Amino acid sequence: MSTPSYPKDSLGNESYLKNNEGDEYYLTQRKQVFAIKEGIPFYAKDKDQNEFYPIVNNQEVAIGHYFSKVYARNASGKEIYPHDAEGNEKIFPLLIGAASWKYAKDEKENAFYPTDKYGEEKVYGDYIYNNDGSFKYPLNREGMPKYETDDTTKDEVYVMKTDGLINWGVDKKGNQRYAKKENGDEYYPPNGEIACDPSGSPQYARTSDGKVIFPLDAEKKKMKVI
Repeated sequence: MSTPSYPKDSLGNESYLKNNEGDEYYLTQRKQVFAIKEGIPFYAKDKDQNEFYPIVNNQEVAIGHYFSKVYARNASGKEIYPHDAEGNEKIFPLLIGAASWKYAKDEKENAFYPTDKYGEEKVYGDYIYNNDGSFKYPLNREGMPKYETDDTTKDEVYVMKTDGLINWGVDKKGNQRYAKKENGDEYYPPNGEIACDPSGSPQYARTSDGKVIFPLDAEKKKMKVI
């Protein structure tokens, strides 16, 4: 039985076949799963022009070898992480022999974390850094930032940026979130900063059962945030 092949044009460039819905598809029976154009493999696209990975041995396979792997992109240009057989997103190594990883980027070239099968973001090597020198905390499956914790107290801890301001954890809706103590109560950072929502409105810290915690002034008196 002959091995199936992709159609070629007069220059020898391959193209993917399409199904009845207009989606291209892979011939996974071939050793070379990807079609080749001008000597370079490329991803198949669905009818909406989103690239997608072929599935081989129950996991999605990317173009390239080890540190040269290339992410597929959706129609808007956002890179897409492939999934392993368990449903976890996979990140690509950046350099040979180094604990360096290549985070996928969105259509605006902003890097983002891969998630596990439960939707929790994972850090590989180092945090993702913003242009202002701050870094992004990964989010848990509820969409809340995962602050680092103190080994002794088990409280979440704040990190200062080089300008002396707090490197806030931001939730999936864009709200700055307070770090929490082991008992689940939020607490204010030592420099007196107040967390804000996406519009810039200041927000109070709260106890684990939702009660407002007022910040204290220099005389340890409760003060209202305006």
